[in-house]
Amino acid sequence: MTRTPRATPTVLIADDHPIASEGIAAVLLPCATVVGRVETLEQLRSVVPRLRPDVVVLDLTFDGELSIPAMKELLEQGSTSRFVILTAHQSPALARTSLAAGAHGFVLKGGSIHDLRLAIAAAMEDRQFCSTTIGLLDPSRSDAVQARREVVIGGVAFTRRQVECVAHLHDGMDRERAAEAVGISAKGIEYHVAEVKLRLGMTRTLDLMRWCDEHIAGIRRGLESDRDQGFA
Repeated sequence: MTRTPRATPTVLIADDHPIASEGIAAVLLPCATVVGRVETLEQLRSVVPRLRPDVVVLDLTFDGELSIPAMKELLEQGSTSRFVILTAHQSPALARTSLAAGAHGFVLKGGSIHDLRLAIAAAMEDRQFCSTTIGLLDPSRSDAVQARREVVIGGVAFTRRQVECVAHLHDGMDRERAAEAVGISAKGIEYHVAEVKLRLGMTRTLDLMRWCDEHIAGIRRGLESDRDQGFA
């Protein structure tokens, strides 16, 4: 069942950072009616069927857990809400996965406010929208080249940066300490861990840590081999 688009769509904001959620609500006020905000995936699952918003502006990760499975679950249960992913993760792979899973939009945080409004408008017309800057990272930057260098673990290729992030978490570091060790933000750690889960077909961090237990020797060898070649 489809809905007749309203002149002013109703929007639910799902983000685990209250300050970010408040900021999103503020920029949407001229063109949308914000009917609520949720901060966990459990709240998302219960509130969407009850409020039935036209559009859900959905953060890609909640405390390191991808929100895509929760979105798919709601859509499979018959939700008529449209989902626009709003994220700091500049990843073509995650953008493709999100749109293939049923999202109507993939928009970058920190980008143009106009992009988010365009994505909501597109969703209301049953069209998909993706920020044009997705995937346009500068490959000539030395840190980007190093971070993208492949390390093969268990027959699956990962970037060195992805393996570093997962290895630090496996060693017992929290996101903040891992971020400091790698030299990126805590959100950056979430992004790389989400990419690893995506490649392995996993949704839970617990399953990822078990995978690390099984492949820790290969992880160590891969990182050491990379250093030996002068890429550390």
